[in-house]
Amino acid sequence: MEVKAHMKRLRYIIWVCTVFALSCGPQLSMEEKLVEAIQNGDKDSISKLIEQGVDINKSVTEYGESPLLVAIVSSDNDMVSFLIEKGARSIPAPPNEQWNDTCITTALALNKMDIAENLITHGIGVDARNRQGSTLLIRTSCKGYTKLVKLLLENSKIDVNQRCSQSGVTALDRAKAHGHAEIVRLLLEAGAKE
Repeated sequence: MEVKAHMKRLRYIIWVCTVFALSCGPQLSMEEKLVEAIQNGDKDSISKLIEQGVDINKSVTEYGESPLLVAIVSSDNDMVSFLIEKGARSIPAPPNEQWNDTCITTALALNKMDIAENLITHGIGVDARNRQGSTLLIRTSCKGYTKLVKLLLENSKIDVNQRCSQSGVTALDRAKAHGHAEIVRLLLEAGAKE
């Protein structure tokens, strides 16, 4: 009789432990909680995580994405602003083909011009070069992004004559080659040399 009672208690304990384990689910790391909070737009949780010591300027996903990059990919400009306000800066994007080289180039690749404008206005990653050695000014001049070129010239201390480290072209060279007359004018006014 005692063995039956003991087995019954043991089955009950196993059942309780199983129910408890299933109800709790897997425990998330602070970085995973941060990613989840960013994707859910939960600013209170983000603030608490920062207070608890999570670093918003380091990679937080298995793919090497920064919190800022997670917000950009989520197309959440308000969250981008919030993270910048909390001290987030651009860190190099993961070295794979899924993402571009910086937060701004990722925003551009995703056609998130409002986010790119926000990043430029805050000086986030404006002086970074991509894998081919082009500056953001060269890339935006080439693509004809007049508003972004203007923002770059107004909000940063960029050398308008800086050359691509691989090809040697300048922003002015690219703007001329692609027929972007307004950008050519802006660059010349900013001191670009022909």
